Amino acid sequence: MLFAVQDLVKAEFHRSDAAFGLLTSVFFVFYMCAAPFMGPLSVRFSQKAVIILGALVWSVATLFTAITKNFDQLLIRHTLVGIGEASFVILSPTFVADMFSEEKRGRVMGVFYLAIPVGTALGYLLGGVMGAKYGWRALFYVGAAPGVLLAFLLLFIPEPPLGQFDGPEKVPERDTLKTTSRWNHGCRPGRLTSPCPR
Repeated sequence: MLFAVQDLVKAEFHRSDAAFGLLTSVFFVFYMCAAPFMGPLSVRFSQKAVIILGALVWSVATLFTAITKNFDQLLIRHTLVGIGEASFVILSPTFVADMFSEEKRGRVMGVFYLAIPVGTALGYLLGGVMGAKYGWRALFYVGAAPGVLLAFLLLFIPEPPLGQFDGPEKVPERDTLKTTSRWNHGCRPGRLTSPCPR
């Protein structure tokens, strides 16, 4: 959404293109720093709790954008968005995958990942319409609502056991990077036509 109204924001804050490029850099830096902690947090607490917290942080940061008074506050907003987004982007795929059997999982995950470009497109569409008519700040009051709604609805969804639909069997030949590489290059234990070098 911010990119859709970037010219309006630049006109108000009088900052250069380089300064606005820093917003994206700050987002990715904090996203990358926060992402490795999300797995351990989900183990210590729960995936659902971390996803809900992340959605709320993201929503608060989005709402905060609507009331920013200067560019420095906009930078702080982007750090919070990076942290919040890292939580549900990292954990949501496994949460969704554990809710469906292997037969349905591919189709469900396809719909799940379709939301990313659709959401991006909606952000530009809303930004173009609302920004010109109501000002750029109004867009972020509206944009904060879906994350809060998502967090609220998730409260009513039981957290699925991790890997509940995964098969019980393990394939030793695919447990490590080395053996996976050998497997993918044609080495199959027990096949005379495909010798497996040690």
